[in-house]
Amino acid sequence: MALHLQHRQQWRLRGLGEDYLIVRCDEFLSQEIPRRVPEGLLSFLMERWMADSLLRRVLSDIHEALGGTDALSGLTVLQQRQVLDRLKLQLLDAFRSGRLVAVREEPLRYVSPPRLFKPTPSPTPSEEFVATSWIALRLEDEEGEPLPRQRYRLKLADGSFREGISGPDGLVRLENIPKGTCTVEFLGTDAGDWKAA
Repeated sequence: MALHLQHRQQWRLRGLGEDYLIVRCDEFLSQEIPRRVPEGLLSFLMERWMADSLLRRVLSDIHEALGGTDALSGLTVLQQRQVLDRLKLQLLDAFRSGRLVAVREEPLRYVSPPRLFKPTPSPTPSEEFVATSWIALRLEDEEGEPLPRQRYRLKLADGSFREGISGPDGLVRLENIPKGTCTVEFLGTDAGDWKAA
């Protein structure tokens, strides 16, 4: 699962609706600094990654690339659990010490082709005015740190939907939406993983 792009070793791990790239610190590119994953989020992601057998294999590959040699074959379940716990702690230490860096993978940008359509006429003053409002949300982790670039879907009062990605500060702000109650869903996360503040 190791990829070699521009002669650097990196590993891709899935989590929270987006992909993360793990690279060695000496191969970390300065343009990736804004996409660097905060340490608090890494602990959370590490738990999710360790729970998935395929991603655990990728973590084991990363550990081996750092010089680790924890083989799981031929061990009892209890011994395997101890090896995995040690692997997790050693990888978290590699992130804390700066030997490894995790960055959010740059999302692919889709540009839709131009459509042929008739322009809608501007409303005339005699048409009914629709009251509009706005909404602002901030997604934070348990320590109150913002969780940036999280996919969301809002169901608006008129039944329509708006989707997007929160900003680098975890903020979502929408204006000119129909007045009324909205429902928010964070895509790629379980409802039990978050709660309203």
